[in-house]
Amino acid sequence: MKLRNLILLLLLLLPSCRKEMSETDYFRIQRQKVAAALASGLSEDFPTDLADAIDSGEETLEIDFCLDRGGQVRFLGEMELAAFLSRAEKLDGTLPEEQYRSLLDDAAACIHVGMYYDGQTTSPAATLSLQVRRLRDHFGEFLAYELTFRFRNGSVIGVRHFFESDDFRPYRQQLLDLITSLEHA
Repeated sequence: MKLRNLILLLLLLLPSCRKEMSETDYFRIQRQKVAAALASGLSEDFPTDLADAIDSGEETLEIDFCLDRGGQVRFLGEMELAAFLSRAEKLDGTLPEEQYRSLLDDAAACIHVGMYYDGQTTSPAATLSLQVRRLRDHFGEFLAYELTFRFRNGSVIGVRHFFESDDFRPYRQQLLDLITSLEHA
């Protein structure tokens, strides 16, 4: 009888002993995976391949490039570029937030790009998306958007913020410069 009560008590306590992974820990692990792939070096081809694709004027932008030289971190998918640009033109930072979100969701629907690890292309580790940001400058508060990673577990982080980590120290400036150029393309 005592053994049975002890087992029941242990079964009741087990769920509370499990430690849920915090979002911070999750992002740290994701950064480490990408940083490990970048140990082989940042791909020299992808920034120009991507810029050339954007400048080509194609209606739909086919995206297939590797972030690292070893081909372990790959971005794959497509972006309905003409539709995205048309929808993004309607985004005015002074609009009411609900209307801005609706227009941003329409623009984000044009992006179908995943980030894959370990050279795999079966299930993306994260997808690219857009998220509303509230910003302030000397003229006041306004709405803007940022490019984000949406990971499989539902966590969302800005692409810029993801790469600002010290995990990417040797390549951080190149990555941030690239992100800036994509934001202003």
